Amino acid sequence: MPSLMEQVQALVAAGRWVPSGHGGLRRDRRGLDDADLIHDITAASTVELYDEPGQRPAVLSLQHDRSGTPIHVIWGFHSVTGDALVITAYYPALDRWEPDLMTRRQR
Repeated sequence: MPSLMEQVQALVAAGRWVPSGHGGLRRDRRGLDDADLIHDITAASTVELYDEPGQRPAVLSLQHDRSGTPIHVIWGFHSVTGDALVITAYYPALDRWEPDLMTRRQR
């Protein structure tokens, strides 16, 4: 069975993805647009999986925007259509992430 990230990548490749209302608003405020979110999707790395009982599964990915700057995108799945769903996207802050941007800093 494909991983969550592989499922997201396949859906995006097929044009089957949407931003959530919350994700779209926050993404816009952070200067990210649709092209940034899917630019590097085939090379995306899984940072964290969110697969809690009773919750829809999601994955935090490390990708790069069109300028090559690292971004984090939380992808889930639309409850009705099954399309890949951008829950939120942001530029990771180095005060919260180790330099590899894959490991959370201990607080």
